[in-house]
Amino acid sequence: MRAEPSGFTLVEVLVALVLTALAGAAVMQLLGASIRGQDRAERLTLATLVAESKMAEVGASISLRPGTLQGSDTGIDWEVRVAPYAGLPPERLSALPVRAFAVEVVTRWANGRDDRVVLRTIRLGPRGDE
Repeated sequence: MRAEPSGFTLVEVLVALVLTALAGAAVMQLLGASIRGQDRAERLTLATLVAESKMAEVGASISLRPGTLQGSDTGIDWEVRVAPYAGLPPERLSALPVRAFAVEVVTRWANGRDDRVVLRTIRLGPRGDE
């Protein structure tokens, strides 16, 4: 009687190695995409925090007057734009006891990436001289 050989053939071992290599490459690609996604989420969070901070400064350390102010903070370029609010007809705006301003804060990465965060709101200020 002839004994059955035990173990794997060379072809079986090679197929197993190829499949393992393909699975490993797929896992590495997923890991790389995950890391890139996490990095982008961290940058967006930082840009949003800078934008919210600048928005909070409007009317306090940033005057509530029409104009544009630019700067950079923690590797994030920011721009604050204040303009008279134009969302109501002039006769309704002139009837208000306060003056309405459209405020926009834009943040983007100083290294030239295309990602940006834009916040918009309406702020009220004293009527004063117009």
